[in-house]
Amino acid sequence: GVDPTNLNGVNYVQQLNAHYKADQLAFGDRGNTWQQAYATHGARCAADAVGEFAVALALPSGGTYLAVDRFAVHSLCYAVQDGQLHFATRADELARLLGIREIDPQAIFNYLFHHCIPSPRTIYAGIYRLPPAHYALFENGQLVKNAVGAMPRAGIEQAESKRCGIAHFFRGAQV
Repeated sequence: GVDPTNLNGVNYVQQLNAHYKADQLAFGDRGNTWQQAYATHGARCAADAVGEFAVALALPSGGTYLAVDRFAVHSLCYAVQDGQLHFATRADELARLLGIREIDPQAIFNYLFHHCIPSPRTIYAGIYRLPPAHYALFENGQLVKNAVGAMPRAGIEQAESKRCGIAHFFRGAQV
C-alpha cells in the first residue's frame, strides 16, 4: 500500500506536526498525525497544515481522503472505476494500473492553447488531478471534492511587508 505520509519519498507530516503541537493535540508517530487531524477537524484538516504536502488517508469508515497543499507542489491523481477510488502521484502510473489508454481531447486543446493541462484534467480521459488547496473525500461510492478553506498564510505577511516597502520606494519615482 501507499504510506500516506511519504509520497514521492517526501515526509509531509513534519509541518503538520509542528502546527498541531501548538494546539496541544497529543500526536504519536507520524503515521497517526493526519489520521488524528482528520478525526479532530474532518475534511478541512488540511487547512491547518503548512508547507508542501500531498496526503492520502484510509479512513476508519472505509472511505478515502486525499488532499494537496495550496500550490499542489506534489500532485495526486485519482479515478473512480467500478465503484472504487484509485489514486497515484502521476496520471500515467494510474492509467497503466487501470488500463486506461483513452486520451482526453479537451486536454489536448488545453495543452496546445495554454502550454499545460490545468487541473483537474489530465491527458487521460477519466483520470483527474486534485487542484491546489483541495481535498477529495470518497465514501459510500460517492466522491466529494472541495477547497480546503483558508490555508495558513505562513510567510505571506513578511512577503507583503516587503512588497509594500518596494511600493513606497517607487512612489517617489518620476516616470
